[in-house]
Amino acid sequence: MSVKFTPAVKAVIAAAVFAPLVAAAATPSTTLYGGGGTLAQVAYTGDSWLSTNGTTVNNPQLRLTDPADLGSLFGQFTATTPPKSLEETSYPAISYCAIGSGGGRGVFYGASGDLASNACGNYTATNKNGFSGTGDEPNFAGSDAPLASSEYTEFLTNKGSSNTEGPNHTEPVQIPVIAGAIAMAYNNSDITTQINLTESQICQVWSGAINNWDQLGSYPSRPIVLVYRSDNSGTAFNFSNHLSTVCPTAVPTAVTGFSTQSVFNLAFPGSTSTTVVTPAGSVAESGNGGIVTEVNATDGAIGFAEVADAVARIKYAGATVQFATVSIQPDVAALKGGAPGVTYHKWNPTSLGNRFTLPTGSVVADSVITGNNANGQPIVETVAAATGSAPPVPGCLFIVNPASIATAPTKQYSKVNKVGTTTYTEYKSYPIMAATYLLAYNTGNGADSMNIGELLASAYTGSGADDYNGVTTVGNNSTTGLVSAGYAYLSGVPAAFATTIKGCVKP
Repeated sequence: MSVKFTPAVKAVIAAAVFAPLVAAAATPSTTLYGGGGTLAQVAYTGDSWLSTNGTTVNNPQLRLTDPADLGSLFGQFTATTPPKSLEETSYPAISYCAIGSGGGRGVFYGASGDLASNACGNYTATNKNGFSGTGDEPNFAGSDAPLASSEYTEFLTNKGSSNTEGPNHTEPVQIPVIAGAIAMAYNNSDITTQINLTESQICQVWSGAINNWDQLGSYPSRPIVLVYRSDNSGTAFNFSNHLSTVCPTAVPTAVTGFSTQSVFNLAFPGSTSTTVVTPAGSVAESGNGGIVTEVNATDGAIGFAEVADAVARIKYAGATVQFATVSIQPDVAALKGGAPGVTYHKWNPTSLGNRFTLPTGSVVADSVITGNNANGQPIVETVAAATGSAPPVPGCLFIVNPASIATAPTKQYSKVNKVGTTTYTEYKSYPIMAATYLLAYNTGNGADSMNIGELLASAYTGSGADDYNGVTTVGNNSTTGLVSAGYAYLSGVPAAFATTIKGCVKP
């Protein structure tokens, strides 16, 4: 039996069949817009936006990635020839506006007033919401802290499966990308050599118990001015995660009361959601750039900041900020007053290896942060446990358990001294680290979906092939020095991670 259709019906059928094909064949954007966390800014885009451009320095509108800048992750991505199926000769340019992790996540999940269409603000601007995009939504976002359960729920309401207005993006996609060192940046005109700080000294400095440089060594008296982050910051989250973990058992003087917070004034011992306690004379600044600028301008200052931003400002703006090395505790000889003693390794934040190995099992899927435990350390729960329902699309939201990166792995060794053989504990690497994340939408990406997926997976791919399995070489990104000092690619992620990531970003 044959069925005949009228011309009008044929037209309807043709429209239904070919409309998706037309939509799929739409031209991808020439620029992908994103922004957020400041810790990975230089690793993502390079430092050309800080360089002199005519008479402009530190112009946030210059944050388009230079394809020739192979020293950055996004520069490497843009310079790579994509699969022929894209019918493009190159990947799109990437614009990344470093407004802070909290601001980046806010734009991503649709916090009130946070739109990608606002102008990209500078570190000291009052507008912290802009991504320099042309619409209300970004193509992706960056964060130096993972999504909290409240943010995940807000995403579902504003952007995801519970959204009844605008594009439905179903589920947030979150992947760890690189590790970054958080440095103790300082400025003291009395000191010309690099100082070392023990964990106990760092804890006492940030609690306010040590407030003068003469308490840190044989230095002239000078008040310590603490400079901390004022904005919602992943760098603050990770540094306070370190403090809440190591300070209660620091040697020789322990400090209790630190808690892990993205807004750092809440992390100080004694601070609560209703009462903030900060050390006398401390100063709050926005962004890593704000921290470095303030430390550079203040004799006697100590602040926490990512390394590469300071390196770039030293290079382009003549900053004189220095970084302290960090040791687990003071030399035993100095403590005991006798030799032979033990000289602990002094770890430099600029001397990371090309890869940072995460402990086995520390990368987990479909989990979020749900506050802190009684010791001030983050609690990780599954999405199902935290929200009461399973994620709409399982296996696309990854988190590095903050406990696994709160401090460095340790090793033990023995030393023969006057009282016999003593076993000492030592760090195996620089101990104050952060895992940074990229976020994207599961659906609603249109013609940009393939490019966004490739961008997120770019840290784990090489030459268009998924050749990274968490153990072997990182493809394009295997050469030492591809990212700036103070960064390292992640090892220890699930096998075939790049393939998983690409499958999570759909039209």
